[in-house]
Amino acid sequence: MDYLEYIKNYNCSTLFLPNMIGISYQYRKDFRLLNCYLKDESEHVDYECFYCLFDPPDYIRFEEYLQSLSKSNFFVKVIDVNQYKIVHFAIPEKYKYDFEAFLEGKYSLFSEEFKATFPKIIKTSTIDPRTGFPIRTDVQSIPHMIINKDPSLKEYWETSLEVKLSEENEIWEKPNFEREKFNSNDSSTIIIKKVRRS
Repeated sequence: MDYLEYIKNYNCSTLFLPNMIGISYQYRKDFRLLNCYLKDESEHVDYECFYCLFDPPDYIRFEEYLQSLSKSNFFVKVIDVNQYKIVHFAIPEKYKYDFEAFLEGKYSLFSEEFKATFPKIIKTSTIDPRTGFPIRTDVQSIPHMIINKDPSLKEYWETSLEVKLSEENEIWEKPNFEREKFNSNDSSTIIIKKVRRS
C-alpha cells in the first residue's frame, strides 16, 4: 500500500477535520494544504476549533477561496507565517459529536452525515520512472477505509504489528496531541509535510 505509507506522514487532524468544513481533496491539492492542527499554543480559545496550514501557489485564487470561506459561520481568521497561510476554523455545530469521537480516536462512530463526506475513491498521481510524467490513478481513500473498518486495512495492521485486532478495535491511531499543535509565533513548531505535486 504505497499510498498508505504516504498518508501515514500526516497527523490525524489532517486526515479527518478538513471534511467538517467542506475542503475537498481537489482544493487540498490546488492550494497545497500541508497540515492541520488542533491547537495554536500562542493563543487561548474557549471553543472547539482547528487550523489548516496552506502553502498556496496562486495567492489570487487562494484569496478568492478565502473570501468564499469567510462567509461561513465557522471561519475565524487567517494567520500569516512566512509564505504560509494558517486558516483558523471553529468546529461546525452539526459536527460537535463527530469532533468528540475524533478526539477519542473513535472514527467508526462518526455520524452517517459526516461519514458521507469521505469519498471511497480519490484521484492521485505518481511519476512514471520511465517517462518522468505523472500517471493519474484512482486509489481507495484511507480515511474512508478507517471509518468503515475496511478488512484489508485491518489485515495490514495485524500483519505489520503481529497482533490480532478485535471487532471493537479501531484501525487507526488516536490523535497524538504533540503532533496536533503548533505556535504561530514560533515558525519552527510548524511541521511542514512534503506533498505530491500533481
